[in-house]
Formats: sequence, structure tokens, C-alpha cells
Amino acid sequence: GGAPPRRAAASKARAAREAAAAREGKAAREASDGRREAAAWEASLTDERVKLIVEHVAGLLRGGQRQQAVELVEQVAEHGLLVDLRRQRWATADGRSGAVDPFSRDNAALAAAGARREGAAERAAEAAGRQTP
Repeated sequence: GGAPPRRAAASKARAAREAAAAREGKAAREASDGRREAAAWEASLTDERVKLIVEHVAGLLRGGQRQQAVELVEQVAEHGLLVDLRRQRWATADGRSGAVDPFSRDNAALAAAGARREGAAERAAEAAGRQTP
């Protein structure tokens, strides 16, 4: 009984192709979900959150828990917060940076001034655009 061997082999091959396509589709959806999650996580890297994470890493190091610190550093690197334990520096994907221990942020005043300048330039450009006939 059953299907002839050639038909059974073709059916198995088709099933294998369909399973592979389903796995690829699932992997693509998961990658897309992962990118969305990473983007959301990175967007939530407020100065306060960065400070909490970096200070936690520093506390782990001070407490002799280097392996846990390294694991945390690896986890947060996937989300746009890079911590260089050797240099005792941190940086975010959006350009913020500073020292690990004690925690500090480089050029916070300069960054704020730059944001104000950009806002002023945009407002000036908008005003100029409205005056154009």
C-alpha cells in the first residue's frame, strides 16, 4: 500500500521546502521584532537610565563581580550603550559619552547648547520660509 516511492519522495521534499520557508519567515519576523525592540530600548536610554546602568556596572566591578559586569556590558551593548571597562568610559549610539567611575557625562552643557542652537536655526529657517513670496 501507500504512495509510490517517487511521489512520496516528492511530497517529503515539498514538505521540507515548506518547513524551511516557514522557518525563514519566522526568523525574519523575529529579526524585525528584535530591531523594533532594540530601537525602542535605545530610544529609552535617557540620561538617568544610562547613569543607573553605568553606576551598576561600576558597583559590580567594585564588588569584585567582574564576570557579572562583563555580562551586563555585553547585554547593554546590543541596545546602544557601550561601556569600555578597560578605559572606564561609556558612550551611547547617539553620541553621549562619559566616565564610568565616578559616573560623569562629557560636554552635557555643550550638547544642550548645540540642541538650542539647532532649534534656533530651525526656527529662523521656518521664519525665513514664511516670508518668502
